[in-house]
Amino acid sequence: MSSNSRYTVAIHALLLLEGPEGGWVTSGWIAGSVNTNPVVIRRVLRVLQAEGLVEAQKGARGGYRLARPGRAISLWDVYGALREDGPFGLHPSAPNPRCPIGSRIQGRLREVYGETEASMRRVLCRTTLDGLRRQLAVAR
Repeated sequence: MSSNSRYTVAIHALLLLEGPEGGWVTSGWIAGSVNTNPVVIRRVLRVLQAEGLVEAQKGARGGYRLARPGRAISLWDVYGALREDGPFGLHPSAPNPRCPIGSRIQGRLREVYGETEASMRRVLCRTTLDGLRRQLAVAR
């Protein structure tokens, strides 16, 4: 699954974990809403659990729930949990330094990518799970 798709699945799952009674939600139930396999959900939720966004409980009455209130989880927090190397990656091999483009491109792209990510961070930091839920007009 692409990192962009994982991010969308993670946000969807987290919104489902923000239930009114704070009970445990199963990966199967989440998978039904997302329209994917429960294994995919468990993989994403494991990452979110490692980052302190989700709690998990094993057993017949187990499942997942938010580790803190939705108003305290921003979309940037979710992005950061799933992030591997940023929204854009440079080629791992250095370009030809004798090429007029190759000798300059990585430095310039680092600047552009940095500005882009700073803008993205501003938007995602101000959007919480609670705020997104209100935008979707979904009652808990």
